[in-house]
Amino acid sequence: MNTTDRLVRPPSSHLRPHLVSGISPLRRRWLVASLSTALLAAICVCCAGCTGTPPTATAIPVFTTPRTESPTVVHRDTLLPTDCAQVLPDGMVAALLAQPVDTLTSHTVLGMSSPAVGMLERLDCSYRRRGDSTTATLQLRAQAYTDPDAATAHWKINVGAESASAHATANIAIGTAPAVVLSEPGRTVLMVTNDRENVTLSLFDAVVPGMTTPDLLVDLARRVLPALAPEPAAPPPASARPPNPPSSPHPGDATAVRVGTHK
Repeated sequence: MNTTDRLVRPPSSHLRPHLVSGISPLRRRWLVASLSTALLAAICVCCAGCTGTPPTATAIPVFTTPRTESPTVVHRDTLLPTDCAQVLPDGMVAALLAQPVDTLTSHTVLGMSSPAVGMLERLDCSYRRRGDSTTATLQLRAQAYTDPDAATAHWKINVGAESASAHATANIAIGTAPAVVLSEPGRTVLMVTNDRENVTLSLFDAVVPGMTTPDLLVDLARRVLPALAPEPAAPPPASARPPNPPSSPHPGDATAVRVGTHK
């Protein structure tokens, strides 16, 4: 035999046939099924990672019945509340502005009256993030007047003065209360007049993702107005009520007394 004959590879049938034919058909099907399952799981994981979308911000709901959501009106001897917590508590403001719990704090200032325009009382509230002493995320001002005409007249004066720095204005109504929305650089102002009270709300823009600043201010105003309303008058005590008039005697009553002129 020459060298060439010794280097020729034997046919494939001579290569350890037990490696090919030694696996039973049942085991071969089990291996194929296992590999197919693993491959399918890997494809699903890859597809999930490629097509996943980041979560989107959800806008807070706007309540259409703010009277039930407003703080309980407490008894007071003033036209306006004397503390911001009686108008908009810190926790409510943080929730409405989608802020973490206990991140906002309020500061109350009671202003002086202005008899020249019929203003009797003024309440200023500043809601700031804790640790921030320079800027207020939300500002609230409430004013009470001698009568609705004085409130409306001063509201018009304030709207005219505020419009000088606004690049857009819009007249709206909150229930029966006239209001004006003023868009200013970086913030939006809402001015409302209602009976003997005027309310001004100022809020930074884009505080809550997915909800416009005017919508937030209108929602806040619907909560503020009921809290400013005076406490309903309680009925007088029984001792102060006039006595009931005596009932007329029945004609058939034996004890009835005839009232008339004597002949």
